[in-house]
Amino acid sequence: MSTRTTGIIWVIAMVCLIVALLARTGGGTAGSIDAVAVPDVPQDDALSFIELQQGDSTWTFQRDESGTWWQESPFVHRMDAARLLELPELLRSLRAVASVALDETQSGVLGLVAPDGTGSDLGRLVLRSSDGTTIDVHLGRTGIGGRGWLRLGDAAEAVVVDDDVHAMALHEHPSAWRDARLLPGTDADADHVAWLLNGEQISLNRSGRTWRFASPVETRADTPSVAGHLGELARARFQSVLLDEPTDPAAFGLAPPIASIAVARAGGRASNVTTLLIGDRVGGTSGDRYAMIEGVPSIVRVDQETVASLLADPVALVDRTGSGVAAVDVRSIRILTAGETIQLMRDLDAWQSSDGAHVDTATVDGLLETLLSTSAPEITLVDQYPSELEVATVVLEGDDGRPLDTVRVLQEPVTPQGGGRWGLENGDSVIRILPEGTWLPLGGF
Repeated sequence: MSTRTTGIIWVIAMVCLIVALLARTGGGTAGSIDAVAVPDVPQDDALSFIELQQGDSTWTFQRDESGTWWQESPFVHRMDAARLLELPELLRSLRAVASVALDETQSGVLGLVAPDGTGSDLGRLVLRSSDGTTIDVHLGRTGIGGRGWLRLGDAAEAVVVDDDVHAMALHEHPSAWRDARLLPGTDADADHVAWLLNGEQISLNRSGRTWRFASPVETRADTPSVAGHLGELARARFQSVLLDEPTDPAAFGLAPPIASIAVARAGGRASNVTTLLIGDRVGGTSGDRYAMIEGVPSIVRVDQETVASLLADPVALVDRTGSGVAAVDVRSIRILTAGETIQLMRDLDAWQSSDGAHVDTATVDGLLETLLSTSAPEITLVDQYPSELEVATVVLEGDDGRPLDTVRVLQEPVTPQGGGRWGLENGDSVIRILPEGTWLPLGGF
């Protein structure tokens, strides 16, 4: 028998059942009903558990104490609560327009389990609230006019309803209801981030509100820029789910991955570390890539723009100023050059030399502005400090002559082709190259 013939027979069977129902109850409108199909569906804030069966497959979802919904089986994944909770919302809106008593014959035609346990459901929804209230909905076949069959709990009859619930529960894959964010919470809760890019490990640690690089060098990070970048990571989403429970992640360039990003957060559900694995390109010319969250057996597709934000060079987040000290905390300055040592001390809003003579305040303030606030347009990480380029060391001191920080000043040789640029190094093997034309007074105060 062809598929078309089977479909025609099914439509005829549906029509006949409804006609028989109306005839048995007197025909016309007297045989119709208008009732809530699934009464007492718990409100969203009371729901704690949802189970969905589609044929032979089963998914379970549970809400944790924070209110976050998770897919619990066949594996754990964060859910998009708004999408998942469309199911109970659709159930609340269902109206029954007709009913029929179930027997063994009808249950097979309608795709529902009969009261005696014979037959099988096409689908099933079980909802449970925090107080233990359970709603059990059996979903059967759909037919003409956008209608479908439904049986509530162990009721002896099936009812006809609009097929909105059937369309979602039977014909959408639950993977479409997952939270598509790849690294949720990165912007607010992260206290450690590590990248593996081009075989190099790069890591950042947060202390209070301040971020610092731990590798490849230990240095200051530009905290506002880090916050902005982590916001991008937190918003990064996958485009679609391609495959659940793959047998060979290596086929997608994910074992080992091409690159990875690991984020550690304070607190967390089962683990406070999320690691995103990034794999091969999807197709020969596409910039999209395969990706997978470590420990979650699901291959997803990430679009080219998102990939670019994920794989942006984190070294660009290095703080580009010469020192992290605040100018207001500097009470004295020592400038050490090959020929002399200059001591400058703050006197209220003015500056004076070690012998008590007042010096030009604008000049000293200009020096501090260059050291503490000027953002270097170019930085370079060096394996060996180029001591031959050093022209001065500036020691910034606080109250009672307490050293706050030291900045080493370098300058390129001036040649007919150019050069002469200034650089600042903060004891971290990072040279911050200042803009051309920078004013850097180191003497003559």
